Amino acid sequence: MVRPRSNTPVIGVLGFVLLLVFLYTSTRNGSQASEKIGTHPGQSDASHIDPIIDLSRLIPTTRRVAGLWGYNVFDNLYISEGSYIAVSDDLENTPDHKEVVGPGEVTFSRIGTAEAEDDLGTVVGRLSGTTFIFNDPPGPGFSLLHNSNFLTELFTGGWKALSLAPPHSLHINGSKSAFNEPGVELNTLQTGNLPDLPSRWMFPKCGEDATWNDGDSKNVRFLASVAPGATFEERNVLKLLSLAGQTVMLDRAVIVDRKAAHAARGLADQWGKMNAVIAPMPARLDFMDPVRENVIAGLQAYIAPVDKPVVVYVDNQGEHRKLAKGDHETLIEALHTLTDVAEVHVSQLKQMDPKTRLELLSRASIILSVHDEKLIQAMWMPATTFSSVIEIFDEGGFAPDWYVFSTLLGHYYYPIHNDHVFEKPEKRVTTPGFDAGSIRVDGHFVAALIRDIIVNPAGGGSR
Repeated sequence: MVRPRSNTPVIGVLGFVLLLVFLYTSTRNGSQASEKIGTHPGQSDASHIDPIIDLSRLIPTTRRVAGLWGYNVFDNLYISEGSYIAVSDDLENTPDHKEVVGPGEVTFSRIGTAEAEDDLGTVVGRLSGTTFIFNDPPGPGFSLLHNSNFLTELFTGGWKALSLAPPHSLHINGSKSAFNEPGVELNTLQTGNLPDLPSRWMFPKCGEDATWNDGDSKNVRFLASVAPGATFEERNVLKLLSLAGQTVMLDRAVIVDRKAAHAARGLADQWGKMNAVIAPMPARLDFMDPVRENVIAGLQAYIAPVDKPVVVYVDNQGEHRKLAKGDHETLIEALHTLTDVAEVHVSQLKQMDPKTRLELLSRASIILSVHDEKLIQAMWMPATTFSSVIEIFDEGGFAPDWYVFSTLLGHYYYPIHNDHVFEKPEKRVTTPGFDAGSIRVDGHFVAALIRDIIVNPAGGGSR
């Protein structure tokens, strides 16, 4: 089971910071014999820096180490007076505020190292590990309350950005990451280390009166299973730190902000999905493994060995949007002809408990369904050289939701109109039969497509 590299103590961020600051300042005022911050006897590696930073002696500088508009990963990001602050003398390579956060109460600003002590104070508390910040507002008008949007756009997009980052570095007084030298484009990194699980989840615009958690508590249960022991921090933390006049530095911060992603225009505007910004960025195929492994362990699920590629047809016939009855039956018959090359399942996912769904989808290589929210389950399917999502639409119709999500996860994507894979239009198209119960599909064509994907895994779909 993968666990967070480190966790904030149970007393929480505020208690953690204020206690250490009190102890440090008391010691500093009472004795001048303390070690220089950033070193321990016999050690010079800056990664061993103490949990209190004295900016008069050492200034860790802020670097954006991965990401792009709306999905940013920073090393050494400061929080002071309720705002995010980047400390760097390389301001040209530090993103502008509109790339990081949208308009609102929590801002992002940049200052140079010469200003750091005056603006932030001399003593700064260090929060080790990764802090995952969801910077969206709460409430039904935004996506935090919708579990599907929370997982597909906010969490998974931010996780992909985190997977592109190199190991954390303190970048003392302007030193640079090896992945961030001049001439190396941040957004072209195709490999990286699997990320450490977060030490804390932060919702700076949410609180008890305006929550980020959905009505069924799926959001909080998911995050708790991803990083057992990680703390949850809300708006009151920033408010109390501000009242205490205390600055903290986050070793590594992932900031996910919907308005900033949409400010990039381009694909986010075209598809109306914030995760379209980061979906095409190349990443390791296994970047979701730490998430998947911890959820599997938390549910005590058993993932049976796979002898053949596993094909899952999501039977949606009990729902409003479904295949024509005869086409559904023909499709099942055609899928059964694949048993020489595949293990085939016809599954009503809605009727399964979470553990059973996870045990099935974690073995899958191909998922087939009409356009439906159940395709969110593709996040449990491991990305491979031929893992694929096949989505069936009413003739002429198209919605980009699961195309974007499949691309984000690293799966190939095949949109089907009856008897062919069609070229995706440049926008969402709703037809009179889009939500009907008589969507047509040629089951024999679909079975032949699946056979070709398995036997000739060259990747003919979109990724």
